[in-house]
Amino acid sequence: MLLLLAEAGIDWNALLSKPDMLPLLIVTGFAGIIGLVAIIVPQWRKAKQAGDEARLKERMIERGFTADEIVSVINAGLGNHRTRKASRGTAKNTPLQADQSPASANVEHG
Repeated sequence: MLLLLAEAGIDWNALLSKPDMLPLLIVTGFAGIIGLVAIIVPQWRKAKQAGDEARLKERMIERGFTADEIVSVINAGLGNHRTRKASRGTAKNTPLQADQSPASANVEHG
């Protein structure tokens, strides 16, 4: 990494000798680090979750669980996150049923 910076043709001594450039370099450096962390951490979490899920499925298969049982256990462990995420956009596009009209909302009248 340092070799790449050295080969970039940037005169770091001249750049760092200007005191007004130091805050800009610090902010830019922190922004780069935060950007990398924001990209790496969610991907690492997804990979870890996929590995954990695969190990769980392997153990369940070894114990003789059926495919339907495995799916129900995985979905229960996720709190039905996948089904909630898949159905988010559909609720507002469905017509209201008779008992779901805005006038019949759960409003207590005093």
